[in-house]
Amino acid sequence: MFVLKALLSVFLFFITDVLVAQSSATMDSLTNLLEAVFTKDQVVRFQLDSVMHKFGNNSKETRKQIQIMHAVDSANKIIVTKVLDKYGWFSAAQSSENASLALYLVIQHSDTKTQLKYISSLKSATDKAVMNQKYYAYMFDRINSNIGKLQEYGSQVGISTTGKCYNYPIRDEPNVNNRRKKIGLGTMEEYMKNQFNYNYVLPKYDLYKNRIILTGHTLNASQFPVNDVAIWLGNRLLAKTDADGFFKIILDNRYDQSDICFKKDGYNKKNVSLKTEGKKEVYFFLLTLDSPTLSLTKARKAFKS
Repeated sequence: MFVLKALLSVFLFFITDVLVAQSSATMDSLTNLLEAVFTKDQVVRFQLDSVMHKFGNNSKETRKQIQIMHAVDSANKIIVTKVLDKYGWFSAAQSSENASLALYLVIQHSDTKTQLKYISSLKSATDKAVMNQKYYAYMFDRINSNIGKLQEYGSQVGISTTGKCYNYPIRDEPNVNNRRKKIGLGTMEEYMKNQFNYNYVLPKYDLYKNRIILTGHTLNASQFPVNDVAIWLGNRLLAKTDADGFFKIILDNRYDQSDICFKKDGYNKKNVSLKTEGKKEVYFFLLTLDSPTLSLTKARKAFKS
């Protein structure tokens, strides 16, 4: 927690000694502080990418690095929310490119409650050209993806435990490039190829209109993908998970009050009630399947020792 304590110490000193008026000196201090926040936000993510590449997505080293990243994000959030509450959003011209970007990145990497708090003020800032419109688009998409709504601009992309790339569902997807163009973003084809080396194909039809989408991954107790998990709605087999443990199912919205059952031999079945989730467009699941055989084996070994 050294990083967290260090960041908070810098911030407390900054608040008591500098933030008295929005003068040139104050903006210089704000800029310096936020540039340091930007660096910490990016460095910890570069480190995570390196650890994942070296040890794998499900390794203990990766899980530890994720904990470190969350600690840095929590410390950065304390700083940035205080700045936003006192001064609001400000542009690169008012501060610097990295300082302005730090405001967006830290909120984008925060919890949904924090994002919802600042999304309206970010929209106002983009309308006034204080912030780039794409930042609002990215945050709007992330919020929608987190609360079970269709994203608008296609910015949110998932990466599975084995590195498989997939898009979170997009509203009126055949026209997504038109919406992206209006705010200065390139096409989905360019975005997916350049950022994720993925060959995206724009659909000809809107697959999600008046539908609900079930999507996610099934994992075992060691957090590795489980393939061929049967997904049932009553006595109707909807689909099976692929080799990556991934599934995406499109249903008529009349099924949104039903239970979904995940079954595979050797694992305890899991029932998920859509009714308890509330009214959504997208239901995202990350299910851990328990193995009764594995549990019994562990119990016998423990008894023998």
